[in-house]
Amino acid sequence: MLERAKRLIDRKIEAPDLSPGSLAEELFVSRSRLYRAFEAFGGVSVYIRRQRLLRTREALADASDTRSILRIAEQWGFADASVFSRAFRSEFGVSPSAVRRAGWMGGDHQRERNAIVERSQEASLEQLLRQLRS
Repeated sequence: MLERAKRLIDRKIEAPDLSPGSLAEELFVSRSRLYRAFEAFGGVSVYIRRQRLLRTREALADASDTRSILRIAEQWGFADASVFSRAFRSEFGVSPSAVRRAGWMGGDHQRERNAIVERSQEASLEQLLRQLRS
């Protein structure tokens, strides 16, 4: 059931109405069973938010994506710029604009770009480990 839920989240990640309730309905499981399945990830809502943040990070690091940070955030379900920025920094330990700058630097500044992306990935791992411990 967990793998089916993850696949469904992946397919519907851009849908603004993606929620634990809608997931439970589509999977024909109770909300409590869904919550228990995602307990190790901090809950189903946390899992969805993290997947959306990962996608924003990918888009921001892509030098060919010239959309504004806000447009990218909106695509992945973040309507408020300050809420998105706080969530992003909390998840990855760097600001969205730092990841954007690193992506735009490209090959000329590859070492600095790698350091920023590496810091953001380490923060993600730390966050996951903290969630698993609690």
